[in-house]
Amino acid sequence: MDRWGLREREAIAGRPDRDVPSLPGVLGGTTPPGDSDGRARHGGADEERETGSIRRFGETAHPSDAWDGLKRTALPHDERGPESNSRGRGKRAQRRRRCSPYRPGGRRTGADLSFPSAPVPGRGNSSPGPSIPAPPIRPEITGSESRPPPGRVPAGPEAASSKKNHGPPDLSPPPLLLHVFPTFVPGGAQMRTVRLMAELGDGVRHAVLSLDGEQDAASLVPDTVSLELLPSFPKAGTLTTARRLRALFRERRPDLVLTYNWGALDAVLAARLPPGFATIHHEDGFGPDEAAGFKRRRVLARRIALRGVKAVVVPSHTLEELALDTWKLPARIVRRIPNGVRTERFPPADGNAGLRSELGIDAEAFVVGFVGHLRREKNPMRFLESFALLAEQPSVPSPHALVLGTGAEGAALRERTLALGLSDRVHLVGHREDTPRYYRAMDAFCISSDTEQMPVALLEAMSAELPTVATDVGDIRRILPSSASEYLVDPGEAKAAELLARGLAKLASDRNLRAHLGRDNRARVREAYSFDAMVDAYRALFESSLQARA
Repeated sequence: MDRWGLREREAIAGRPDRDVPSLPGVLGGTTPPGDSDGRARHGGADEERETGSIRRFGETAHPSDAWDGLKRTALPHDERGPESNSRGRGKRAQRRRRCSPYRPGGRRTGADLSFPSAPVPGRGNSSPGPSIPAPPIRPEITGSESRPPPGRVPAGPEAASSKKNHGPPDLSPPPLLLHVFPTFVPGGAQMRTVRLMAELGDGVRHAVLSLDGEQDAASLVPDTVSLELLPSFPKAGTLTTARRLRALFRERRPDLVLTYNWGALDAVLAARLPPGFATIHHEDGFGPDEAAGFKRRRVLARRIALRGVKAVVVPSHTLEELALDTWKLPARIVRRIPNGVRTERFPPADGNAGLRSELGIDAEAFVVGFVGHLRREKNPMRFLESFALLAEQPSVPSPHALVLGTGAEGAALRERTLALGLSDRVHLVGHREDTPRYYRAMDAFCISSDTEQMPVALLEAMSAELPTVATDVGDIRRILPSSASEYLVDPGEAKAAELLARGLAKLASDRNLRAHLGRDNRARVREAYSFDAMVDAYRALFESSLQARA
């Protein structure tokens, strides 16, 4: 039987591709070998997903996707992996078989990223998989024909012949990034991740584990993104959670594990356990329990756990200094990547008479905005208190407040609004995807947080040319232009709410001042906080981490 006969096809039927996909091609660079449309084909009956859809663990994909499992092409005998070439040839061969990626418990390469929720043909499942179609006859390479360098595809007329003459196409799946969040609800880190998913495109697969089971932010992920939502675990202690996460990582075999904030540190520990998985940890800020000071136990835990990761990503100078000086992390793994926004998405505020009419706000009223997740550390109650003081001032007739966001403090905020008799002035509109429309209706923006690092909402408001009054926390002073420094308030002041109200009253009484500060804000974002620069920095970090793993 020739080298492309039935025996070889059956031997390779369940074999995952061993080659790691071309990383520039995966994340937006050159085309991977053997695929002229720029996307590495991948799949198998075990993936159970429909391209461009969010699939929850265990769901069945559309029947039309089953063909992906039939796309594998047989390889010559000398390219079929360690097990097929080392049967019964002494201890060395036995060791190779024990370490084979095709044996249970064996180590796999970075490209072996199959979903285990469905049977895999030819691997001892209870039900037989689909038959493997006969591959085309591979012509011999003769004369001046030569194989192109790895990772490159000839251009022009040579492209067609390269597919015929240089072996089977690259069928390795795109890299799998497994994100572990304490909660996956619309917030700063979550919304940044959603936007990065969209920018990385279909060259990367994503799986999200929300440790508390909340997955509201998944509805904001574009349909073009390959996303799987993994089931959460019952709440348990650190050791139990780490063991469960380690089992999940061994099952899913992610190329990169991405963890977010203190609540996901158990996943960092799990990823460091044998066999070990490349991890990038993100720190975006702190909860209310660390707003005033840091807990020694958490400092020591970060100092120990984070030393073994590929990188610790922080958005602010404050967090960068903390990681280096307090957590004592090596400078080589600490990466500061500032958040960024597209200023063109946020047209300058013009009052938005249409939206004001919908909400019952007079066209000439002074409107102050608050945008953020309604958590204790954001201190929305301080914002409400400062607005109540503003409404009492005769120099600011009939002001209104727009509050965008949801969260644990939402119910208490609504009750307090009713108690103050401001329900006709305070508009609690919940989470909104069309935030530019609401920024346009504002005259000023307010941040009342006890702790922040680099709030994306601030960058958005600045892009909309809104002057800002804020608490002086995190990198807010560095982010704002120098002309806005007098509108910053120490959150530790007993009269912090009164000082915020005083700043808002000054802006309410001077339209020209608002316009001047707003223009300075927009120029500052364009200069220092570009969305494209942020995406490029994350893309480079992911590519370098994947290449190091490969």
